[in-house]
Amino acid sequence: MHVLIRQAVIIDPAGPLHQQKADIRIKDGVIADMGAALKVPADAVVIDVDGAYVSPGWLDLGAQGGDPGYEYREDIDSLCKAAAAGGYTGVACFPNTSPAIQSKSEVEYLLRRSQGNIVDIYPIGAVSTGCEGRELTEMLDMRASGAIAFSDGKQALQHAGLLLRALLYVKPFDGVILNRPQDDTIAANGQMHEGVMSTSLGLKGLPPLAEELMVQRDIELAAYTESRVHIHNLSTARSVQLVRDAKTAGLQVTASVAAMSLFFDDEALFDFDSNFKVLPPLRGSADIAALKDGLADGTIDCITSNHVPLEEEAKKLEYPYAKFGAIGLQTAFSAALTSLEGYLDVVKLVDKLAVQPRQLLGLPVPHIAPGQHANLTVFDIQTDWIFQPHLNLSKSQNSPFFGYELKGKVWAVINNSQLTLSAIQ
Repeated sequence: MHVLIRQAVIIDPAGPLHQQKADIRIKDGVIADMGAALKVPADAVVIDVDGAYVSPGWLDLGAQGGDPGYEYREDIDSLCKAAAAGGYTGVACFPNTSPAIQSKSEVEYLLRRSQGNIVDIYPIGAVSTGCEGRELTEMLDMRASGAIAFSDGKQALQHAGLLLRALLYVKPFDGVILNRPQDDTIAANGQMHEGVMSTSLGLKGLPPLAEELMVQRDIELAAYTESRVHIHNLSTARSVQLVRDAKTAGLQVTASVAAMSLFFDDEALFDFDSNFKVLPPLRGSADIAALKDGLADGTIDCITSNHVPLEEEAKKLEYPYAKFGAIGLQTAFSAALTSLEGYLDVVKLVDKLAVQPRQLLGLPVPHIAPGQHANLTVFDIQTDWIFQPHLNLSKSQNSPFFGYELKGKVWAVINNSQLTLSAIQ
């Protein structure tokens, strides 16, 4: 593989040419040269985009794959294709498969199955057997086999004692527990954000309190155990403030937000489109403003795709019967960029997409310098485009973004001596 990236602005605060425009030549997966007006090799693929940026490859935290067991929703190949099209060179996958990623056997299977792809797959091991919230798994064995974090994924950890023991379990090796905050005893049978819109639509609401109580509980457990907890995909203003206070107190608490939660509010559900039925639910405008402020001031560490592929039979139903979830790998960057104008510049956005997720997981951050392995995303922040079904590379079609105009285009990703060029033309 021989690639020449022409006159792109480099975004890498730890690299030698941060925020400078340069050519980058990549040979056999390694950055060979950087500078002005490099000679074009005869066998090189040239990426020459007006206004392009190049950054360390992005990593998504907590996407849902389908392998093993749900390959009809998403398999490893389709997951990697969708991720690469969205600018990601790494995906940390939640364990909600069949069987769950709950032992070293499943971790090793996922790593073997994903070898050779342009996108690196990082297994997140289950905290409890079957993600059922009852018995702890052998997390130490899974870590030794390659699990990079632990979570019950889309199943929120309801039992405080179980989470307490899990936090103590991972503390000796500085592991991290990811939890999606929702108290099911309060949120039971909820269909959307509890507010004026849910009342007008006659749908049972998911109250912010259901999230905020669990955020507070997780923070208290992190303080008690002096261990690391990541609160996955905040959605309410009060949750943001709770995490902000925890960080001020010096606790080992981190947080993320889903890109879709920044783009749409609960009014998007006015016509009962089940593609907008997601967890966390789409909240109100005040919550969205607080999420953006939390990203800007560093309270929220990273932005996720919240990618949950589902088959047509699970989504094309009357709204109350449809399952929660939407695909998001191909739209997360553009949705975030479009939503965060005036809140985050391109350097801070890359930090939320590429740097902070890796630091949270204890993974090395790629750097853009001669001699370094080329793990890169090439993108711009000006091109407008519309996500259409024919551009979708996931096996599932449950996207609320079809037909919406978005800003910012991914042109290419380079990783593992491979190149993927944009399918958006």
